Amino acid sequence: MSLKGIHLTNFRKFSNLKISFNSDAVAIIGGNASGKTTILEAILHLSTGKGTLPANTYVKKGESFFRIKGIVSPATGGPQSEVLVFYDASKREKKILVNKKLISRLAQLIGLMPTISLNMHSFQWVWGPVEWRRKQIDLLLAQANRTYLEALIKHYRVLEQRNKALRTTKDRTLLLTYGQVLFETSEVIRKHRSELIESLNEISKQLLDRLMPDKKTALRLKYHFHNDDDWESKLDREMELGYTLWGAQRDQITWEVDGQDVASFLSRGEGSRLSLATVVAMWIWLSKHRGKVTFLVDDWEAFQDRKYLDAVPSFLLEAKPQNSAIFLASLNKLSGSRWQQVVL
Repeated sequence: MSLKGIHLTNFRKFSNLKISFNSDAVAIIGGNASGKTTILEAILHLSTGKGTLPANTYVKKGESFFRIKGIVSPATGGPQSEVLVFYDASKREKKILVNKKLISRLAQLIGLMPTISLNMHSFQWVWGPVEWRRKQIDLLLAQANRTYLEALIKHYRVLEQRNKALRTTKDRTLLLTYGQVLFETSEVIRKHRSELIESLNEISKQLLDRLMPDKKTALRLKYHFHNDDDWESKLDREMELGYTLWGAQRDQITWEVDGQDVASFLSRGEGSRLSLATVVAMWIWLSKHRGKVTFLVDDWEAFQDRKYLDAVPSFLLEAKPQNSAIFLASLNKLSGSRWQQVVL
């Protein structure tokens, strides 16, 4: 689905803001602290039910709630849908409604309006913790595949139960039962992750040909996981420590050259271009699997090195899948007639 309009009430600095979108390439223009990032965060809420910060931090100062309403339309035509996110700060309670119907689980929202984000956090594809990269891969797959999402939810629910049991019980039968379920969900998760990583590498080749032609052939996104067939043998040690020592939640994903993590030798400029290629590859992959995908781009002027700075908007337009949309926050107006320019 694609976003046709948004209405913000008491969301960060905006008491009442309405914007209509009539293009698949939208540039949100404004200076520092003008609210560009706030609009992108609101769109992220409509897609995932949450932003990058705690919910209470989005409530406008002096108010007790925020509300975000978005109008989205399917890529293939048909009736539009209304997505509403409401947060009551006094109760610390968030409600999400789709077509005025309250949803009980965030999983019901994931995938309705698939979204990919490029921002300053994207540097973590090169220099961030493995947990962050794993989370991005999980979110990407969850938006494309309901089976994966359900397996992931089940995996972390059972992991929590097993870790609690490791700290509180000596019942080996129970622990082995939890472990068998965890082993099975790990296999499902790893199968999908492995296939995705290979696809991202294939897509990245063409992007890196332009962004990093001198290193493109050697760069590979690698997925590392241990063989957990012997997980039962770890049980005694796990009971001593009180947590699970194996499983898909411990896997690692890194960019490498000849088996060496690129974080140790890439320059800032090279790292920013590699991160850009990674996120754009994710956008292209998700578009192939989910149709119209919203791409949120924030802080790109600070994110990219000067050598490629002016070329980023045109690069994104060239790479953009035909059935997807871009929302790009920019300090200055962009050249070209393809951009709908929303000035704050």
